[in-house]
Amino acid sequence: MATETTFRQGRMSIGWLLVLVAVAAAFLLGGASGYLVKAWTVPASTSTQIVTLPPATPQRTILPNQA
Repeated sequence: MATETTFRQGRMSIGWLLVLVAVAAAFLLGGASGYLVKAWTVPASTSTQIVTLPPATPQRTILPNQA
């Protein structure tokens, strides 16, 4: 009888066990969902565009007419 009472006192209630399982599941699903979203997301741009500018015209100095 004495062993039965010591085992019964150390038991965890089913409610606490369910709370622990729910918290563990929330952390695991939250962490896994981050990896899944990152894996399934298409990158916005994988290539860079090169813009070519026309060559600049040289600057000319305007001189007064010397006639």
